[in-house]
Amino acid sequence: MGSVFYERPFVHRKRELIDAGLIPARPLGDALPTALDVPLLWIDTPHMTQLADATEDAQKRGVRDNQYEAEVVLAYLRRLSTGSDLDLVILTPYAAQKRLLLESDPLRTVCAGLTRTPWERVVRTTDEYQGREAELTVLSLVRNNSLGARAWGFLTEPERLNVMFSRARFRQVVVGCSAHIARHAANAVWLKRVWDAYQDEAEDPRCARIVPAAEVRDG
Repeated sequence: MGSVFYERPFVHRKRELIDAGLIPARPLGDALPTALDVPLLWIDTPHMTQLADATEDAQKRGVRDNQYEAEVVLAYLRRLSTGSDLDLVILTPYAAQKRLLLESDPLRTVCAGLTRTPWERVVRTTDEYQGREAELTVLSLVRNNSLGARAWGFLTEPERLNVMFSRARFRQVVVGCSAHIARHAANAVWLKRVWDAYQDEAEDPRCARIVPAAEVRDG
């Protein structure tokens, strides 16, 4: 994401460290299935005009939560090998989504088999997690609506996005709707740049992949 927020590519030495045998080529071991074991993974949810269940605030309570994305997060984590002790965090910009995730007993059960981190510290808001990193981050963007200019709320702010997309040490997973970004690109310029960067990186499947949410959730 260096090219998005700092106008220059982020140069790291991980390949050199791997070649020197200082860190493993698969830093999370066999916990991730090969098809999903890439540094950047975007799980692309359908727009709410194509699938009503994918919308945020489905109960129209005026809160920012997304049950469909919560189910996708659960489905992704169910594909990981249990019995691991992963440095894992599930992130979201919204407190309501954090509550929704924390209230999921199936998600809690799955995470208990993946990490020894106490449950209340596995799910965090991005503001809470500022300044910290995890080897594997799973980020739920939540927004998927018909609010026009307010469609992305504070996720138009580059400072927040910079924090949000820079918490992963080895593997970053994003659950979000690219069609919603494209529809509101004029009002979410920085988020559109992040999405464009993902697409550029995905030209090399060793670096990034973009997969439909249905492939993870229902596959």
